[in-house]
Amino acid sequence: MVRVHTDTRSLENLNEKMVGDIPNSDKIEISSEFQRGDEETGVWDIKKQKGFIEALENKFPTGILTLVKCRDNATSYQMPLKVLDGGNRLRAIRDFMNNKIPNTQGILFDDLEAEPRAQFKTVQMPCQTITIERGDPHDTIAKMFCNLNTTSAPLSAGELFKAHGWKKNCWVIELSKQIIGGSWDSDFDFDFTIEEIPCATWLRNKWINAFNALEEGKRCQTMAMLIGYILSAVSSDFKLFDKRYDNLSGHLPAPDIIPTHEQIQQICYKFEKFLRLMKIIYNRDIFGKLTKGVPSKGKIGHIWYTICINTMDDELFEKIVSFYEEYHENYVLRNKYSLITASGDGWTPIAKMGKIIEFIKNW
Repeated sequence: MVRVHTDTRSLENLNEKMVGDIPNSDKIEISSEFQRGDEETGVWDIKKQKGFIEALENKFPTGILTLVKCRDNATSYQMPLKVLDGGNRLRAIRDFMNNKIPNTQGILFDDLEAEPRAQFKTVQMPCQTITIERGDPHDTIAKMFCNLNTTSAPLSAGELFKAHGWKKNCWVIELSKQIIGGSWDSDFDFDFTIEEIPCATWLRNKWINAFNALEEGKRCQTMAMLIGYILSAVSSDFKLFDKRYDNLSGHLPAPDIIPTHEQIQQICYKFEKFLRLMKIIYNRDIFGKLTKGVPSKGKIGHIWYTICINTMDDELFEKIVSFYEEYHENYVLRNKYSLITASGDGWTPIAKMGKIIEFIKNW
């Protein structure tokens, strides 16, 4: 069982633990895999930050901060304290006390009169520190984070996956992050290269070549969708071509499992075939617009379906190419295709994918 210690801390103490030159084990680190935003920026705008500072100035109740202490190895607790709940509040405290934002009167902290400045430093906030023990389940943090947040601001699927993989040791989550790339840091070592290029970089380049860049404005949303691609590819189970955390979390590998070369090879093989085909046939009028570099799941589902379940041979590949080439010139074909792909016909998603592919084969 986790251990919980509850106390109160002054705002001066909290600020020192965020910005002070103190031992690593005493620091508070806001950024984490289970926190929204990064170390500098959360999801609060300046108005919410100022409002929170005003509440502290008036000594209003502001809720409890929840911090996590976790072992960095079997015996040592040298990792910084992580923020499970209260990241935006702590950013507001830090940024106000370090003159990055003013209060609601437009006054920076150092410009306050001596007495209100001293009083602000001594304001006490309730804190609870949760210590994760070695024997606790690997998803303890993710479950606590979800329970804390689902009653307030709903979490997206990507945020839930991010929380699930907060230790960066779930290879499916880490591979999806490496494919997105950019500022999303991942140290998981995929010991597999293609054409002397790391597999994640190779996959990212293939994706960009087909759909343009995976933009980072929706990183969590994109990660959730890529996890669906990866899990369905490696299992050949189209039911896992999804992005809902509840549907996929039970299929994620256990922590610290290393994927086999055969698994990575299968993912790369299926991604390559899918992306090579979509580069040829993709048209916004048919497949819809891209969302941050990701095509609509509903529009391309039948293409991924036949690749996912290993029924896409060279003959079907060419048939699909010729079908969509004719699509632009054939009014009758477009009408029949619209009817076959329309929603609300009572078919299950998998049956509908097969129905669309059969229509293309027999046209």
